[in-house]
Amino acid sequence: MFIYRKDTKMQNVTQQHPISAGHLHQIHPDTLGAGVVQEATQLWELEDHVNAGIRENSWLDEVARQKIDPRLVGLGQRAVIRVLGLTRGEDPLLRRHEVERSDKVVTDYREGTMDDYLRREKDTRESLDGKVDELRGVWLKLEGKNRKGFDAELYEAMDQPQRDELLAWEDDPAHEGLDAIDWMTEAPHKAMPANTRRERRLRDEQKRQDNDRIITFLAVHNRDIAERQQDPHFLAEVAREKTEWKEGVERGVEEGWLHPYALTRLHEINELEIYEGDAFSTLLRHRIAYVKRKGGGVIIGPGAVKDSSKHEFDHAALQTWSSDPDNIFSLPWVFEPTTEEITLTQNGKPFDKLDLSIGSYNTLRGLIRDSIEVAMSYGAEVSFSDFTLGYSAPEHEQIARSREIKRSFSLIPIESKNFFDYVAKDLVNNFKALEGFEVDGVILNLNQRKKMAAEQTTLKVRSLANPNSVRTTS
Repeated sequence: MFIYRKDTKMQNVTQQHPISAGHLHQIHPDTLGAGVVQEATQLWELEDHVNAGIRENSWLDEVARQKIDPRLVGLGQRAVIRVLGLTRGEDPLLRRHEVERSDKVVTDYREGTMDDYLRREKDTRESLDGKVDELRGVWLKLEGKNRKGFDAELYEAMDQPQRDELLAWEDDPAHEGLDAIDWMTEAPHKAMPANTRRERRLRDEQKRQDNDRIITFLAVHNRDIAERQQDPHFLAEVAREKTEWKEGVERGVEEGWLHPYALTRLHEINELEIYEGDAFSTLLRHRIAYVKRKGGGVIIGPGAVKDSSKHEFDHAALQTWSSDPDNIFSLPWVFEPTTEEITLTQNGKPFDKLDLSIGSYNTLRGLIRDSIEVAMSYGAEVSFSDFTLGYSAPEHEQIARSREIKRSFSLIPIESKNFFDYVAKDLVNNFKALEGFEVDGVILNLNQRKKMAAEQTTLKVRSLANPNSVRTTS
């Protein structure tokens, strides 16, 4: 059993930066290592109890045999002696909580429940080791820009003691060309033998040192995120964005590009939980911000409140979600550009006259506009407001609007007659075909593949335009 001593770095971290399960409600569970820190906290509490029990139980029998004078032992021991009934009268120096705690230790000792604590400690340690090793594996798989970005964020998020350790490690010529991820994930215990009891003990001690490097970092990181989550500047930014979002929805309904049903959902923004996500959780998802449906809240990357909040608010509180197979608004290539166009208009830009050089999802926004132009070239009466109205309508009406839009696009002469599935499948096929594709000797990352796939699909959609129509696509 490994005991954290007061002079170890891990013990210092827990003293200086206390992390408890009570803190975790202030940060989103997606925060890097939140589950690890929660389980580590449980392990530390178990170890505290087990270690206290071992220290106190180790001399209980001696106390009982020799009737040690309570004035010669510490307060914790005096509490145990008092509980055991080995002294007479009250001890005014004992605090109530010391007596109650010692009473539990003695009860555990007498009833054999200490074995249960030891078993729980062992199980928690094994589970924690598994979670740490899983994180280690994810980090080591990072490549290219993702690895460089993650490595930079890792360095910035370290406290000074760990940063000093890293810099000393990097100064070793044997580590030339390695980065912070290599240092953090270093695991020499995996190459150690474990044939004898001594070898197994040495390997276990090394494994705990290797894992504690990651756990120490995560404990400090989660503490910092919890503090930033309550930062007055962040809270004020969120409050301002919520207010502007409400005003944008009201204006959208008034101008006719949002459904009146949207007004009934304004209250949802008040209940929506907003988290400043750490750079890791957003980076690993290749996005600046994202929404967790079913009450999971909105997670916004550091410094991205102004740029990304309203888009995620639209997803969380304005967009009607439906799994109906006829619902085109469940297709990412439809709902993402629609969301972004709504967001840009909420920010004061004129509806339906948006420059594709501003905002995000630019390629998909171009794809959906070109798709509308192609449908209109065959006589379809459809506009982008049909999409924004359907997006914000109640579910039953959203499905009806979706079917009407699909009928309009069925005029485009393709074999399947389902234009929206046709585009969705083409996007997926293009994306898959670009796996491992290189530009100037560099393999495309996830977002670059998505953009190039959308550009290829856009060209295919444009080629479907009616050559006899006076309407042309740009």
